[in-house]
Amino acid sequence: MPEPSPPESPRPEPPEPTAPHHRRRRIALRVALIGVLLGALTVGILQVDFTPDLSHLDVTVLSGAEGGRYHATVEALGERAADEGGEVHDVSTAGSMENLERLAADGCEAELALVQDGLDWTDAAPDAYRSLTLVARLPRAETLLFLGRDADLVSDFRDLAGMRIGAGPAGSGTAAVLEGLFALPGFEGLGVERVHGPVAEQLARARAGELDLAAMVVFPDAAIVERAVRDDGLRIASFARAEAVAAHLPGVRAGALSSGHFDAVAGVPSRDVSVLVVDTLLVAGPCAERSQINGVLSLLARELPGFVAHNREVPPPPRVATSEVAREFFENHGPPLVDQYLPRVVDVIPLSNAMTLVMAISVLFNVMSLMNRFRLWRLDARRHKLEDELRELFGGGITRKEIDLLDPDEVLAEEDARAKLADLVGRLDRLLERCRDYATSMLVPMGQEMVYRYQESLIVELLASLRRLQRRHERGARAAER
Repeated sequence: MPEPSPPESPRPEPPEPTAPHHRRRRIALRVALIGVLLGALTVGILQVDFTPDLSHLDVTVLSGAEGGRYHATVEALGERAADEGGEVHDVSTAGSMENLERLAADGCEAELALVQDGLDWTDAAPDAYRSLTLVARLPRAETLLFLGRDADLVSDFRDLAGMRIGAGPAGSGTAAVLEGLFALPGFEGLGVERVHGPVAEQLARARAGELDLAAMVVFPDAAIVERAVRDDGLRIASFARAEAVAAHLPGVRAGALSSGHFDAVAGVPSRDVSVLVVDTLLVAGPCAERSQINGVLSLLARELPGFVAHNREVPPPPRVATSEVAREFFENHGPPLVDQYLPRVVDVIPLSNAMTLVMAISVLFNVMSLMNRFRLWRLDARRHKLEDELRELFGGGITRKEIDLLDPDEVLAEEDARAKLADLVGRLDRLLERCRDYATSMLVPMGQEMVYRYQESLIVELLASLRRLQRRHERGARAAER
């Protein structure tokens, strides 16, 4: 019979992980978790587009008649703004004078407007025109054109004698320029009859011969001009003394249209034409905010080549206040960084005010630091003065640690010495309280309170030594009485 096999010994349990091993695992787990969180945060930041856009822009601009260049310019700005999340609302008007009146009126109907140069703003709004500021000039100027069936026979201003001329709608920019023109010396004798009405109507009347000429301040390549010249066969008047006349009209200068400007093959016009040229201005009303002005200027800089360079080179009209926001934009070739990334903040706190605030805070902190240093100096000087009086009381040359070695019966034998010591202890107590008050004062810069704690420790040590000396003297006096 086989012998039974011995029972198998139980397998030893694997040793439990040691404490250092647990710590290493926890540390590795924390490092991995922090790495995952940092990675997720990095990916999230990379997904955010920090490029400044015009999503903050919401502005209303008064332009001009539909189909005109003013209206087309503002409409193009609106399309470009929409691509960047902004909004430019184009409001059609009868022209520059209406734009000035509506821009200066109460109610903030609009923030900006396109206006032709050379207008007297005081006529637009006698009490409110001073609130209007010049923002920019468009790099392409408008032209004062005289169109008619036989306008090419006109070569000088004296040829206008006895003519019936369409002068644009009453109160329009065209009417204002013609009023200034025919108010010049010599023009009153020409016997010109000016007729006001819509531009399209006056062109039709000129085409029918009811008007000798139809005048308009317009961009030469506007659709209405191209149709009148190419399709309707109207001609353009030329003025040999345009430069001399422009010198007497504010905001007006002499210019020229080259032969074949409208049709180089057919030669339309058939000769070089001397004309009067008027700049187009962008004007801001009292309700225009800094971010709106910078936003529209940024759009114009992208839409119109040479816009910034033109405004840097051409001086502003001396009679019109210039926007400081626009001046800064042109000097920096764009808005400052804070205007790009924090436009709404700059609207609430203007940049100049923010700089003033920063300077004021800097001055305040410097004054607080100076006062803190003065307090610390006075505190240390008073402590030294008390220590000097203490040395005089005990014979001079004694340190705080040596006070514990003094014989109280010897140094405090006189009543006068005990009174002086009590006075010194009282003054040190008051100095200690002042030191503790200073340490918690708002004048103390963060982290500098430790200097006061050091002064406090010196005073506390000295007070402890002096009070021990007083107690030893009192115990000796009581023992002597018994």
